[in-house]
Amino acid sequence: MQPSFRQKFKYRFDNLMSRGTPAMVGMLFLLSLIVVFVAGAIIAITNISQDGTPISFGEAVWESLMRTLDSGTMGGDTGTGFRIVMLFVTLGGIFVVSALIGVLSNGLEDQMERLRKGRSQVLENNHSLVLGWSPQIFTVLNELMIENENQTHARIVVMADKDKV
Repeated sequence: MQPSFRQKFKYRFDNLMSRGTPAMVGMLFLLSLIVVFVAGAIIAITNISQDGTPISFGEAVWESLMRTLDSGTMGGDTGTGFRIVMLFVTLGGIFVVSALIGVLSNGLEDQMERLRKGRSQVLENNHSLVLGWSPQIFTVLNELMIENENQTHARIVVMADKDKV
């Protein structure tokens, strides 16, 4: 059975989403650029403006970008066509910015959780290494701390299949 276009698109989208926070931020950036440039093209091609004077493509893109990033920018807009186009740009901007905040928040939370679990690389020198974990680890750690009291920067690294917590 040959997969449909929709199935292929969904498969590629899922693969892209599985790449993590940088891929999602990149997708949101691309989506916002598409919204900004499409709105800029619509405004420039149809000569929609606030005061009746045509707006260049660059100026239309700038106007769209400002409404994408700050939804309060459209407070002084005039002209029905201009307002309608900028309303869609603002709604797209609200979606993109809120999704971006969610993605960044989730990425930072995942990173903090990974660090909290102690899954980072160890770059210590002259340290004591304990391999494995058991209920007796606390006795071993106390003995190592007593042994290393005369050292100023004594370090103990425990490598085990358990989380740091």
